[in-house]
Parts: sequence; structure tokens; C-alpha cells
Amino acid sequence: MLLIAIYARRYPMRVPPEDGSPWPRRYCGQCGYNLHGIEAAECPECGRRLVA
Repeated sequence: MLLIAIYARRYPMRVPPEDGSPWPRRYCGQCGYNLHGIEAAECPECGRRLVA
């Protein structure tokens, strides 16, 4: 039982986005900015080029 509790705490279940969208959230790898719904070629927060 202890191993299950440790595993459950370390690897939480994935939950759907708050807006109910079936698509996973995207985040900038440099600054962590939420890129959900943004179609630009770079992060609006830090300017890093995004890979499609």
C-alpha cells in the first residue's frame, strides 16, 4: 500500500484543461507561458521561436 501511495503522489493523474477543450495545454519551454490557442510562431512573453 505504501508504494501505491508514493506512486500516486509522485505521478498525479492528468486532468482535462479547465475550459473543457480536448486538446492538451502547450507551454513555452523557456518561460513556461501558456500557449493554448496561440498560433504565433514565437512566444509572446519571451520571444522564443516555437516548434510546431
